[in-house]
Amino acid sequence: FLDQNDQSYLLVDPASMKNLRMYTLIPAQSGHIGDWINWLDHIKALGFNAVHLLPITMMGKSNSPYAAKSLTQIDPRFAIPGDERSLFEQFETFITRARALGILVCLDFVLNHVAIDSEFFEKRSDWLIPDVSTDRKYRHAGCWHEGKWMEWEDLFLINYQTEDLAIREELWKYMTEV
Repeated sequence: FLDQNDQSYLLVDPASMKNLRMYTLIPAQSGHIGDWINWLDHIKALGFNAVHLLPITMMGKSNSPYAAKSLTQIDPRFAIPGDERSLFEQFETFITRARALGILVCLDFVLNHVAIDSEFFEKRSDWLIPDVSTDRKYRHAGCWHEGKWMEWEDLFLINYQTEDLAIREELWKYMTEV
């Protein structure tokens, strides 16, 4: 799949997924990064060769892992107590241990919406989809549920289709760097 701007693509290769056995680790229920590291031997012993981590980005006030306050920071609640290293260094230890065990790591990284109290809202609201039909200013993300549209009040949609090409380029550059 090539996007219309030729700035990114997605390659899906089902053959490489043939032998994937993925364990979903829910960070908010699984303690801190040190606990996740300790889980890896057990996950391997169960026969899994990949770990799917729900979002670990810094959460907004709703405390939903899918409502990121920051896409560039790991949520501090996952820090190893007493560990002076940065969260990225701590997380790298998790990645290194997973690799040593032959376990792939799949990060659930949401890039189509952010928390209503996100850095985007505070610093780059021009990256959000405007909502002129309400007094909210920005369109909320949502889903179809039981035949009707349900909005998530804690999420704003990111505007990748803005007509302002300079803003679109800035947004794509930012997301590529993230």
